[in-house]
Amino acid sequence: MKTVVIGSGFGGIAAALRMRAKGHDVTLVEKHNDLGGRARVFEKNGFKFDGGPTVITAPHLIYELFEMFNKDPSNYIKIKPLDVWYRFVFEDGFSFDYSGNENSMRDQIEKISKKDLNGYIKLVDFTKRIFDKGFTELSDVPFDKPLFMMKQLPSLFSLKSYRSVYSLVSSYVENEKLRRMLSMHPLLVGGNPFTTTSIYGLILYLEKKWGIHYSMGGTGAIIK
Repeated sequence: MKTVVIGSGFGGIAAALRMRAKGHDVTLVEKHNDLGGRARVFEKNGFKFDGGPTVITAPHLIYELFEMFNKDPSNYIKIKPLDVWYRFVFEDGFSFDYSGNENSMRDQIEKISKKDLNGYIKLVDFTKRIFDKGFTELSDVPFDKPLFMMKQLPSLFSLKSYRSVYSLVSSYVENEKLRRMLSMHPLLVGGNPFTTTSIYGLILYLEKKWGIHYSMGGTGAIIK
């Protein structure tokens, strides 16, 4: 079967490879001169810049693409886990090291706002519910049937998808710095925390489940 995939970002390349592994004759179409989509690399003044995402949250999904063709990913790419995921620096000079070390996270949160620690714990638990539904259950399911889509509405409502990520976070913690840090995840996909649906809160738990990783040479190195 002949198949055409439009766009050579991670999604397009992954789709093309998966179909090729199933025996499709695949043509990948890209409007730019180089591949990568948001993972393209730009060079300026002798420096290289990732055009889009700089961190990886589920490296096993990338490894799968190599393994489908019996290739060892380590022979082609190097993806390293990070100890500190993000360092937030505020206008007053305050800084916060956001990481997968839960003891460190809770210690830092207690220093900022002790009364918000319990709310943070509850927020993480709630984002696990969003993750279980939005990622584990539905991420690889096609939304091509109206009836199926309608059946998801009760779950989306119970997961407060009508709220923004910032609004959801604010319902659990009161400190403004914590609100800004814990609601930043839509920025990773080009979204606005104040308007993006709280379903994207699943990224908070996704990071805790698999960690944050960096591709040596940038995300563009994976495309190459």
